[in-house]
Amino acid sequence: MTVMETMINLEAEAIKAHEAFYSVHAKQYRDTKKTWDKTKKACLDEQAVSIKSLVRTADYLLESMYRQMTKDMNRFLYVYFRNKPFELSEDEIMFCKAFVKIEIKRELERIFQ
Repeated sequence: MTVMETMINLEAEAIKAHEAFYSVHAKQYRDTKKTWDKTKKACLDEQAVSIKSLVRTADYLLESMYRQMTKDMNRFLYVYFRNKPFELSEDEIMFCKAFVKIEIKRELERIFQ
């Protein structure tokens, strides 16, 4: 197997890991988005909270949820990779975890924008 084929296979495995994680947590993402959208709308409509305060709250929630989702991801992927019919090296697993973490961050940033 060439280096390019190995990289493509590893990227495909990382995408599968992310899709598996997302499928388990999709409801949580949807509920968080709904709640945040309602909160943001209420704050803006009532002008009860300044934009600056709303942005700080979004940043705090993003980081807090990111830390929690990262913990959940580590637990989930530990089991996910143990149940694979083939073994990945520690470096390959770390690549997949990094990919999933980036995707988690992107999704949370979309929610709290």
